Amino acid sequence: MQLIQRHYLSDLIDILETPDIKIITGVRRSGKSTLMAQLAEHIVKNIPKSNLIHVNYNLLQFQNLRTGQALYDYVQQKYLPGCRNYVLIDEIQECVDFERTVIDWHTTGQYRVVITGSNAFLQQNDLATLFVGRTFDLEVFPFSLSEFHLYFPDLPLQKAFRLYCERGGFAGTYEYRSPQQAHSYVANIFNTLIVRDIVNKHKIKQPELLNKMIDFLADNIGNLTTANKIATKFDSQQLSLDRKTVSAYLDFLCRSFAFYRVRRFDLKGRDFLASQDKYYLVDTSMRQPRVGERFPDFGQIYENMVAIELLRRGFEIYVGFLGSWEVDFVALKNGRRAFIQVTASLESDDTRERELRSLLAIPDGSPKIIIARTFQSPVVWQGVHVVDLAQFWRSHSFWTSCFLNFWQQ
Repeated sequence: MQLIQRHYLSDLIDILETPDIKIITGVRRSGKSTLMAQLAEHIVKNIPKSNLIHVNYNLLQFQNLRTGQALYDYVQQKYLPGCRNYVLIDEIQECVDFERTVIDWHTTGQYRVVITGSNAFLQQNDLATLFVGRTFDLEVFPFSLSEFHLYFPDLPLQKAFRLYCERGGFAGTYEYRSPQQAHSYVANIFNTLIVRDIVNKHKIKQPELLNKMIDFLADNIGNLTTANKIATKFDSQQLSLDRKTVSAYLDFLCRSFAFYRVRRFDLKGRDFLASQDKYYLVDTSMRQPRVGERFPDFGQIYENMVAIELLRRGFEIYVGFLGSWEVDFVALKNGRRAFIQVTASLESDDTRERELRSLLAIPDGSPKIIIARTFQSPVVWQGVHVVDLAQFWRSHSFWTSCFLNFWQQ
C-alpha cells in the first residue's frame, strides 16, 4: 500500500517532548498504527541520542507481554540512561492492567509515551478518568479528499471527488479494484471490529438490536434524531429496545468513533436545545454496506462529508436554528464562528432562495457559506460565499478568504 505523510505526524512531533501521555484515538483502520510506525521512523532518524522502545501487540513477538508487569519489566530492560527514551505501544488494550504501568512511566518521567488501542476499550472518557490531567489526545480520521488526491495525484479534481464519494477515506479499500470488494472491506471494519468491540466490552446480549440501530442511523444521517424516536421506531416493528438502552447504544457508537453527535443551537436565544441531535458517520463509505444499493440521498452524503471535514480541521460544530429555519452548521474555532449550508445543487431558484434566506436572516457579521456541487470557482452572492463541494477541501483561496485569515484575527 502506498504511504502518504499526513498532518498528524507533524502534530505528534510537535508535542512529542511534552510529559503528557500521548493517546492516538480514532475509528478502526483510520491509520493509527501506520502513524505510529512513521513516528518511530522519525525518532530513529532525526532525534540524536534517542532510544526507541516500540511494542506492537499485532506482532507475535510481543505476545508474552500480556500483563502490565511483564510490559513494565520489558521496557525497564530496554531503558538506556543518558538517552531520551521513547515508549510506543500499539493496541495496548491487549495488555491486562496496563494502566498502572503507563501511570508509572508518566510519574517517573523516564519516558515519553505514545499509545494506541481499540477504541471500545481505550476511549477518551475512560482514559480521562484513569489518567486524570496526564494525557494529550490526538484524534485520527480516515483520509480527507485532499489526502485521497495525494494518494491518486493523477486524477482530475472532480473525478477524484466522484471516486472519493464512492470509496471514502479508508485507505485499505484502495487496494481493491471493484466497488463491491471495497464495500465488503468497509463492512468488515464495521461488523467485525467496531460492533464486535462494543459487544465485547459492554457485554451486549442482543447484538442484532445494536445492528438494527446502526442501520437506522446510517439511513438517517443528517436528520434530527432522538432516543425516543428510535425506541418508538423499534416498538412499531415489535422489537424491544427502550429509550435508556437506545441512549446507551448511541453513546457506545459515538465513543467508538463510528458516529459523531452534533447538538442543536438556538441562534436567537444563544443556547443549546434539548433533545433532537444529528448523527454523522465517520466516513460515508460506511453507509452503503448498512443501507444497501438503493438510490443514495446525495444531500445527506454531502452534509455528512462536510461535517467530518470540519471536525477533521478542528472545528466545533452545531446545528443552528433561527425560528423555523435551520442552518446546517455553526462552525466555531478560536472564539469565532461561521455559518454553513450544504446542498447537493443550486440549479433551481427555489433552492438558491431557501439556502440564502436562512443565512441572510442571521444578524451576525461572521462568514456565511453555501457548499454545493457548482463545478465553478468560489463566488460571493449577497455577501454569502458559495463554493463547490470538491473545492471545499482543495481551494486555498476559499479557505484563506473564509477561514484562515478569519480564524487568525
